[in-house]
Amino acid sequence: MGFKSMTVKDYFRDSAESISQENWIWLRRLSVLYLPCLILYYICVCRPQNVKAQTAAVLTAAAFQTVYSAVIWMIRKRPSPRTVEVFIWIYSVAVMSIGIFLGTVAFPDKQALIFPLFLIMMSQFYTMHPVRLTFVLFVYTAVFLTLSFALKPFDVFLLDVLSNIIAFTITQIASYSLIKYKLEKANIQNKLEMLSTYDSLTSVLNKNAFASEYESLITELDEDDCFAIGIADVDNFKKINDNNGHIVGDSILQAFSKLLESCFSDKELNSRIGRFGGDEFVVMISGKDSCSKAETLFGDFVDKVKLIKSGIDPAVTCSLGVVVAKGGGHELTKLLDAADELMYSVKRNGGNGVKIKAFQNA
Repeated sequence: MGFKSMTVKDYFRDSAESISQENWIWLRRLSVLYLPCLILYYICVCRPQNVKAQTAAVLTAAAFQTVYSAVIWMIRKRPSPRTVEVFIWIYSVAVMSIGIFLGTVAFPDKQALIFPLFLIMMSQFYTMHPVRLTFVLFVYTAVFLTLSFALKPFDVFLLDVLSNIIAFTITQIASYSLIKYKLEKANIQNKLEMLSTYDSLTSVLNKNAFASEYESLITELDEDDCFAIGIADVDNFKKINDNNGHIVGDSILQAFSKLLESCFSDKELNSRIGRFGGDEFVVMISGKDSCSKAETLFGDFVDKVKLIKSGIDPAVTCSLGVVVAKGGGHELTKLLDAADELMYSVKRNGGNGVKIKAFQNA
């Protein structure tokens, strides 16, 4: 398994829970911040000649915000990502509608500063893909500017256009910069996780990850369930390296691991493959009929190893020791010791073979 960089689409799909949690925190913060902004806007912008309409608009907005804030702060347990998204849509439609109304109908003689501010605040929500976010904010801006053009003097409309261009630019820079940062962070975390789980040369599980997988699988087995663990070792690997170079040796190990994955790819086998160091690989199969198929599967693998790379000296072969066991409760180290002993027995007899034996728990 080679490392593949996460795309924006992958990030939004795989990080739905964490994005939802961040959005919920931001939603609660903004619900508190929004009310003082409304009051401050009313104090600074309201004019006596239109005080009734302006006061009614601000009080309506304040009432909605108070109820909405009370609801989300009463929810102690964080909702599901879908519920959070619904809360955000309700909030965004209501807040932006209020911003449009206050910036045009309620205050037709003034440049609107509250709508651009709301626009920037709304860009803090990243539940949506950035392209969708851009489209939604563009629609809000277009509606606002249309009303501004229809209701306001032309010179005030031009000021609204300027302030909204600035606000929209800020939202785009903030949104795309943050997404880029989060994507890079996620890719670094995924790469570190992959390096801690998979062998860097062959991309199969490393020793610690294989042991962890074994512990998980063994607990799922019933008393009569059968499984098999095999240790495969490339014969004369040191000579292959010495005679042909380490680049050839590495390519053989990579081909060897790919062949293991190919031979044990059947999902019914529920296989796990790991590299324990050097040229030593471990295979576990625990699926249906694993024990009855073990001899055929491991034998076929040994036969196919000879086809990995031709024309080198010595030829590529492998020795394989396999133990079969039933039920859980077996220590991995004991199973590996038993398989290792069988594998070296094959090597002592010239290699290029497989030896299978039922495991006897001491």
